[in-house]
Amino acid sequence: MNRIKRILSQPEFPLLAFLMGCILLNWPFLGVFHSKPFCFLVLYVFLLWGVAVIMALIVSRHLTPKNTDRTHKAVLRRDHKC
Repeated sequence: MNRIKRILSQPEFPLLAFLMGCILLNWPFLGVFHSKPFCFLVLYVFLLWGVAVIMALIVSRHLTPKNTDRTHKAVLRRDHKC
């Protein structure tokens, strides 16, 4: 688990994930489905889309501050004028 957190904390990880997505949606990989029915290509694209959404969720959860509730309450108290 610590290894995954360390990988996700690297600043290059979102760029790497984007490039991998571009590569997986490029001609050589999509050409594999040329001889297969069209539904396999659609399934492949939707599975990649789902993986991309899940990866974006994991990265965004990892990059958000841990104490957001306390920080939000402190900002509200500081900005509130009675």
